[in-house]
Amino acid sequence: MIRAVLFDLDDTLLRLNLTAFIVRYVAGASRLLGEAARTSPAALGVPFVRSLLAIDAQDRADSLTNEQLFNQTFQAASGIPLDDPVIHDLIDYYEREVVPGFAGGIVAARPVEGAREAIDAVWDAGLVCALATNPTFSLACDRARMEWAGVHVDDFALVSMCNGRYYGGGSTPVPEARMNDGVLHTVLVKNISKLRFARLFPDYSAGNHEKLPKDVVRFSTAKVVRIHSDDGDIVTCLDGECSHSHDVTLRLADKKLNFFGPAGCDPNATAR
Repeated sequence: MIRAVLFDLDDTLLRLNLTAFIVRYVAGASRLLGEAARTSPAALGVPFVRSLLAIDAQDRADSLTNEQLFNQTFQAASGIPLDDPVIHDLIDYYEREVVPGFAGGIVAARPVEGAREAIDAVWDAGLVCALATNPTFSLACDRARMEWAGVHVDDFALVSMCNGRYYGGGSTPVPEARMNDGVLHTVLVKNISKLRFARLFPDYSAGNHEKLPKDVVRFSTAKVVRIHSDDGDIVTCLDGECSHSHDVTLRLADKKLNFFGPAGCDPNATAR
């Protein structure tokens, strides 16, 4: 049974001159960092290229993230620490506000014909739609390229991640969740009217998946879930404690807590 469809971004959803995009990105970032660090922008081109090659190397044996290796290689070659808060904010601004304007000219970014229709067909079929792209670029750059392809992050009103089954005084949106199954059961609810959500809530709360419209509510499993908002705050509620932020990351910590209960007690006894 098909549960998800995975799309590649470049050459599947998006046409662009990737080499021209990289050259334009490096040139702009070099000018920006050169002004901030009071050094020649021309001297920063080689550190950028060396860092990009390092994270794309096929014989990598390190355990660093792409960002960590890029920053480490760049600092070794240029002396500029990209993880310095001031410099990090500068690059973040550049990628969020300047890079999205690179679509025209020699970069020639445009959607592949029929790509938007294909994605809509996947959602209409009630399947999970996933996107794969080159991890060389930051999330902000990937989001810019997604926009060029006409691909948008869905506007979800509610995301529930369930390691257990109950919350909020008895709601069981994922009754099959188990505390020791090694995954976070994730429920995604699209941004619908309060009236419509109120009508759907009884079946949502009872975990009656088959009664919920597939174009509104979707279910998936993961070990790490990351949610980002460019516009307003995300309200995160953890056992009644609420916090506000633009980025939320929930990661499953396998077997980190011990629970004690009466003999014969099974925390999964009510699981479907």
